[in-house]
Amino acid sequence: MHAPRRLPPPETVEQAISVLLGSFPGRSGHPDGLETNATEDNLKSEIAELELSASVIHHELRLRAARLKRRRNSSQWIYQLPEEVFADILVIDVLSLGLDEGEHRRILIYGPDNPRPNIPTPAARRTQLCHVSHRFLQTVMNTPRIWSDIRWRRDNYLRLLQRSGQAPLMIRCWQSDVPRAKEPGTMEEFLKAVWEHSERWKMLSLDLQLDASCLPSAEFAAPQLRDLDITNSKFRSLDFAPYIFKISGNPSLEHLALTGTSLQWDGIDFSRLRSLLLSSIRQGAPSLEQLVETLKMGSGLIELNLRQVTTVSSKAQPLESQPVHLNALLTLSMDEMPRG
Repeated sequence: MHAPRRLPPPETVEQAISVLLGSFPGRSGHPDGLETNATEDNLKSEIAELELSASVIHHELRLRAARLKRRRNSSQWIYQLPEEVFADILVIDVLSLGLDEGEHRRILIYGPDNPRPNIPTPAARRTQLCHVSHRFLQTVMNTPRIWSDIRWRRDNYLRLLQRSGQAPLMIRCWQSDVPRAKEPGTMEEFLKAVWEHSERWKMLSLDLQLDASCLPSAEFAAPQLRDLDITNSKFRSLDFAPYIFKISGNPSLEHLALTGTSLQWDGIDFSRLRSLLLSSIRQGAPSLEQLVETLKMGSGLIELNLRQVTTVSSKAQPLESQPVHLNALLTLSMDEMPRG
């Protein structure tokens, strides 16, 4: 246990001040600087010089303290890691916050009566890390992946699109989100901006009232897409019309969740699929043949959830019974499916 630091005696302080002030041109070593009969103008000049000297001395002491802190930090194990390993640790730390909230979203339905939990955002975490030390600051500012989690109402998305460079992006836009940051534009402007970077998407999560005026286009190229989660919150309304997406670039999906919307199933690789959740899809649902082929491709499927999905055969003849082997399946739920 360290003993509390004691202030130096007054005579030591006076000596240090005299030495420091004596190093400035035109300054004397006299403790008060001027004689007692100094004029008012001389006093004002003396005060200005003292304030300037204090500012310079304070700045120099801060620089020296910062250098000592860096020497101390350099001896700790985390600062001895290679830069790429250190950057990976920070990336995982920041982006895992967004993944945690994504898991909450898949389990719960949020709205005015059930707001989202107050989970720390990646934006807040980046700010915290920047204040740890000089190396933390430099690593955060120079690592594009740390800036790749982009959410509407959570941060300045234009700044994130720029800082993320060419890193794969995680895009979230949920109308039920409570604003935590001042956005530079409307939701439509946000979607238009991120739509121009669809080739970098790694994850796309939308919870919107989908219609023709909401999204820039129902078609997009997303070759790096792995996680697709889209909810059309209008699916309960009487004027509900299906909104069907078309994705090019042959993405290899690992997670697919669609509620009240659908997509064209051709041109998508389902061999790495781990989770398939389809709900409230009456028009535009995959045919029985497409669904069976998807399940055959996704032999490593862990979770399968089908609810109110109107699947019909695309052929005149009834579909013959075919075995589908899902040896890794842990969760299976099929509810309100059509008969026959």
